Amino acid sequence: MDENDTSHETGPIVEADLEDYTKITLPRRRLARWCNEPFFKKAVNECFVRVLIGVHDGKKCYRLCKIEDVKRGKKSYKFPATKGQKPITTNKILILSFGSKNIKEFPMYLISDSRPNEEDLVKYINVVKGARDKVLSKKKASNLRRSQDDLVNNYTYKNEDIELILKERKKMPGVPKNLGSEQTRAELAVQSAKSAIAEAQNRLEEAKLREMNGKNALEESELRKNVEKLDDELRDAERELEDRLSERKKIQESVNKRKEIFLKQQKNKSWAKVNQRARQMNENADFEAFKDQQARKDAEVKFNPYARRKVKPKVLWEVGQKEEKKDDDLNENVKSVDGNIEDLNGKRSKTVLQAAQAAQEAKKVALVAESHQISLDGDGEYPEDDGPGFGLTSKKRSFSRMRKGISLSEYLERKAAGIL
Repeated sequence: MDENDTSHETGPIVEADLEDYTKITLPRRRLARWCNEPFFKKAVNECFVRVLIGVHDGKKCYRLCKIEDVKRGKKSYKFPATKGQKPITTNKILILSFGSKNIKEFPMYLISDSRPNEEDLVKYINVVKGARDKVLSKKKASNLRRSQDDLVNNYTYKNEDIELILKERKKMPGVPKNLGSEQTRAELAVQSAKSAIAEAQNRLEEAKLREMNGKNALEESELRKNVEKLDDELRDAERELEDRLSERKKIQESVNKRKEIFLKQQKNKSWAKVNQRARQMNENADFEAFKDQQARKDAEVKFNPYARRKVKPKVLWEVGQKEEKKDDDLNENVKSVDGNIEDLNGKRSKTVLQAAQAAQEAKKVALVAESHQISLDGDGEYPEDDGPGFGLTSKKRSFSRMRKGISLSEYLERKAAGIL
């Protein structure tokens, strides 16, 4: 049995006063703090709020209304920003009643932060009594406040609650901080959903083929159930793909909206010009570096498979080159000998030169004397020769051959003396 139900109260029912209504009237700041919590709906149900319904004669008009239910709206909205805090975004709306006949939906940013006054309470009680509805009692107001405090202060989060919160945050159309990573994640999710659909279609076609080839009624029944199950999985995969496509579209809209905001601001335009100049300078620097690199590559000799190979010439035979080489070597030797003689002549003293010349003259005289020697012999070896009287026979005059050249030893002596 609900502890807030007053239908079973015994004794006289005491109506709640302004103080009791104030205890269970929720200001806007508390709604903003609880709106994205998993216990929000249960914590605010049957409580009261002071809602703005319009402006009359330049004055805002408020009504004290009861919270009947909480549901999700089609669009998200933000609470008014408070000092030092970012505005909270939500898509939940309250279903409020001003009496049993006046029930409407209101976003929570229309809720007042002020407490209800006596005028608000009188208007609400008059409408409730006019519709013959039950009026809030002191006991029920006390039970509502006690149960609310116990729920909020002692709530234990479960894994299902955390997963639900994360799922709801992903569905929120708020602008994510890192749009690049969100775009990548959304694109991967779309590709994954498409792959899941293709896989589900293949499994469904295979199941249909097995159903057509069923052997008996029992097997056909089981195969038909399997086909229905795979068909449901295919529809779930298609819905998942629609959600992923919608999420990707929202992220792209956020990207485009952020670009528009940046382009409208003069400060961002100035920075955009600076970034454009820096980007152009970087491109020019890259182009110049590429030109230098390309020039170095062009300067290098590239391998041409059709070009003539560079080879060292090889002499296969020689004709008359060895004789010429020998003559050249001989001339070089003669030149070297002459050079040595000149060096020796320059170094020899006059005394050594005169001694050498005297020795050469002595040798010449000895040679001439030897060539004019006559041998006399009385043996008469040549009787046919008619000689003079006195009984002496004369021999044929013999002459020794005069050498026109010099011997090796003489050549060496002359060479050593430097008179060659």
